[in-house]
Amino acid sequence: RLLAAYAQARPRLPEPWPLVVVGPPGWGPEPGVTRPAGSPVPGPGVVTTGPVAPEVLAGLYAEARCLAYVPLREGFGLPPVEAMAHGLPVVASPMPSTGGAALEVDPTDVGALAEALVAAASDESMRADLSSRGRERAAGLTWEGAARRHARIWEELL
Repeated sequence: RLLAAYAQARPRLPEPWPLVVVGPPGWGPEPGVTRPAGSPVPGPGVVTTGPVAPEVLAGLYAEARCLAYVPLREGFGLPPVEAMAHGLPVVASPMPSTGGAALEVDPTDVGALAEALVAAASDESMRADLSSRGRERAAGLTWEGAARRHARIWEELL
């Protein structure tokens, strides 16, 4: 879905920015089916990195126009939080981690995803707003805060 959306969006981007796919090979077309290790992601402008070291990831965040993170199912969503902490606009499926600070899209709607990619990469006003809201959201998500919320839940259950 993301590859199809990127293919639609690419001609409308102000520059031919690449889609950089970071991390281990993802899921295949069927749940539970993975692509073979090292298999290429098809399409012009698509670059795969495989897993990267934290300092490389920080550099990628620093140079990116936006982060697209659009899983069909997600429990929380740490990659969007990392990107927001770096001030990067985020295009994402609705998920708890973004808390309204991302440009949220239906992950099954390729056309809407393409529109969101174009907007997040090229609309400077939107980019500034998403960056500001994202930094604020990420700053409020700490491990200490998560531990306190879990402790409150356990206290309530007791």
